[in-house]
Amino acid sequence: MTADCQSKIARFSIPIRMQVIGPGQELDFGLLKINTLPAYNTDKSFHPKNQELVGYLIKINGTLIYHAGDTDVIPEMQKLTGYNSQAKTFVALLPVGGRYTMTAEEAAEAAKIIKPSLAIPMHWGSIVGSKDDAEEFKELCKEQGVDCEILEKE
Repeated sequence: MTADCQSKIARFSIPIRMQVIGPGQELDFGLLKINTLPAYNTDKSFHPKNQELVGYLIKINGTLIYHAGDTDVIPEMQKLTGYNSQAKTFVALLPVGGRYTMTAEEAAEAAKIIKPSLAIPMHWGSIVGSKDDAEEFKELCKEQGVDCEILEKE
């Protein structure tokens, strides 16, 4: 976990083993591999690059899952181009909340860059963003030829 997450969990005195990670690391659990990728805002002050927050690229059984984290469209996303051809399935979970992360339009731009098999909007409907934002993201993805699915929230 990032140092930011560790500090929040440590307040609860939960007796678990924690390892602080930053961008550019790989965790290997046999068949499961997790790479940490940068996640930051480019034009907002909420998630500055110097905090070294991360998104995750999870690899298991030929499937890749990119959890972008709290981020804007960033240059590092270019490195994900081409993963679709290397995996059976490449799923991208992209934030569409707007205020603290990408808007629906920006997230669709990220999907266009990444070219996942399936894009799933996240970070909407709780603190900021609405189902309308998720629907807009889905429509914009469709226009770009990217499959998108909105997961229902309970």
